[in-house]
Amino acid sequence: MGRFTAGGRSLSKKELYRSHYNSARANLLIAVVFTLINCVLIFVGGSTYFLFSCSFPYAMTFEGAFWTWRGLSPEEYAELGWTQADMLPDAFLYIMLAIAAVAVGLYVLCWFLSKKRVGWMIAAASLFVVDTMFLILYYDVQIDFLLDYLFHAWVLFILIRGIISFYRAKQLEKEEALISEESFVPFGTVEGVEPEAQAAEQGTAEQDSTEQETAEQNSAEQETAEQETAEQETAEQEAGQEADAKDSPEQASGKKDSPVLHMADYSVKNRILLIMQVDDLEICYRRVGKVNELVVNSMVYDLLDTGHVETAHELSAVVKGREIAVGTDAASHMYICVDGEVVKRKLRLV
Repeated sequence: MGRFTAGGRSLSKKELYRSHYNSARANLLIAVVFTLINCVLIFVGGSTYFLFSCSFPYAMTFEGAFWTWRGLSPEEYAELGWTQADMLPDAFLYIMLAIAAVAVGLYVLCWFLSKKRVGWMIAAASLFVVDTMFLILYYDVQIDFLLDYLFHAWVLFILIRGIISFYRAKQLEKEEALISEESFVPFGTVEGVEPEAQAAEQGTAEQDSTEQETAEQNSAEQETAEQETAEQETAEQEAGQEADAKDSPEQASGKKDSPVLHMADYSVKNRILLIMQVDDLEICYRRVGKVNELVVNSMVYDLLDTGHVETAHELSAVVKGREIAVGTDAASHMYICVDGEVVKRKLRLV
């Protein structure tokens, strides 16, 4: 039987397959833990969002919190022009939380029972396939969620590899048992002592598998930390560029106002991305269908049809002598800029 090297240790094929299956269970548990953390962050106002998680429970929790006066701060709701009278009753939140809890509970059940039965791992992989389809349909196909798509693909790969490895390990065990029966010798000979040595080797393999599982968990946490650091550096660089633009002599004052395209239609389904009151100007950055609009005092001054795949863009206009710009940058940060100064900025999570 061939041997492989993993983490500086030599593993047999059967040990390698077992390590793949244990890795699949570990990744499933990590995804469940990060999902729970993301749901809690909705209520505590955290700005961090872990990508290595399930989309359906998080979306259900967010919808329940948003429509019951808990998803945003009171100031953000006030900027949207909403009051508590516009919100749904708390029963809606409880229903959505119950749905999210059931979804998370299914993943936990699959993880717990998959230790001895691979059928539960197959069920977990099936649930994650459905979760991936939900991610695509709920958020639409947008470049902003590329990392979410990649992480879902990675988890599916790990789960499917673990399932295949489980059956390969079982096949090897059957072959070894068959060989053992054919080469059986009476107890008391030198060969008859080998089962004890084999049991000791299996115990060592299980210990090595546990160490490898811990190392993979640490690796996943390190990758998440590096991703967050990269996003923070990108935000600082963009803030420096915007500060330089502010000092430029080319200001909005003295420029001719941009023409109004049409009045904003609030009767159609729309989504407010950002809103801000600056002096006598109410600046709104919203999405209507596949079109993003710049609305100032209920008048549309600029728009862009982004289609299904929404990339970085900017909408701009001059209103009452002031240069206004809204948009989304390459790091998925939405912003409102007035006379070259960013007056509001927010990381786009959904």
